[in-house]
Amino acid sequence: MKKLMVALAVLALCATAYGAQKGAGGPRPGGGDVSVTMNPKADLVLIRLGLTDAQVTAIEKVNTEAEGKKAELDKADPKPKGKELQEKIKAIQDETKKKVREALTAEQQPKFDAGMTAVADCDTKVKEARAEMAKTVKADNSKKDEAKKTCDYKVAAAKADLEKTLDEKVGKAGAAATK
Repeated sequence: MKKLMVALAVLALCATAYGAQKGAGGPRPGGGDVSVTMNPKADLVLIRLGLTDAQVTAIEKVNTEAEGKKAELDKADPKPKGKELQEKIKAIQDETKKKVREALTAEQQPKFDAGMTAVADCDTKVKEARAEMAKTVKADNSKKDEAKKTCDYKVAAAKADLEKTLDEKVGKAGAAATK
């Protein structure tokens, strides 16, 4: 039981580090409150698309609607739990992405798609690193420091790969300033 608690604590540290590195916008796997919005001024993909003021306003409206739907889930009686809650949150996230995509131009949409694929790939790498760390610590608690360092390294590498991929396939952050 003690090993499991230590493994969970180390896992939480890695998740916190990833959350701090990933920045605002979009879902935050394993880290804190689940986001159903995409901040047009901070999302890793959207900040590279050179959004117009009208697009930012449209995306903010989509976000307001998504937050309203999430708030309804929070107030539901009985409140959905476990897999049911995950499915409902995922449905809101998917709808948000779809509506955000619809607010983009034909030129921006394929870049958005490529960026969202890159983010999903990064999330997968992070989840794999966390799972490997938890497995290592569960098998041998004395390796927790080494496992955390390895996880942190893999998370940092995944983030660097994500930034590089986004720069190549979507555009450089800040280069496409909001119009």
